[in-house]
Amino acid sequence: MDLKAKLRAFLDEENAAPPVWGRSDCSATPCMWARRLGHDVRLPAYASRDEAHAIVASHGSLVAAWDHFLASTGIVERFGEPELGDVAVVDTRLYGQVGGILARGRILAIRRDEGGFAWFGPVRQFEKVWALS
Repeated sequence: MDLKAKLRAFLDEENAAPPVWGRSDCSATPCMWARRLGHDVRLPAYASRDEAHAIVASHGSLVAAWDHFLASTGIVERFGEPELGDVAVVDTRLYGQVGGILARGRILAIRRDEGGFAWFGPVRQFEKVWALS
């Protein structure tokens, strides 16, 4: 199965399941995607929005938190144009920094609190992109 088909299958599976903090939120979903591609990504345990925000605050930002959790995985920052299947953090006016998966072009699939995905973009500026391919 090629990367596009793997990503489509992953997004379809996640779209059908209800979101759960610590398992399928805007940080956990990109981490699950990285694990699906064979990367050993681990997040600390959390089960609520408040706990997730406390973890982010302890690192200073979502980007800094992701940098910390990805440091030992071999996943590195992508310089240049993001690619299909990469994971990224963007800054939004309504929600602050959120994480997602590059679905196509500069469109980011972001897990919504109420379920499903928001298709965000085209993104003009990423806070940071990590290469999974």
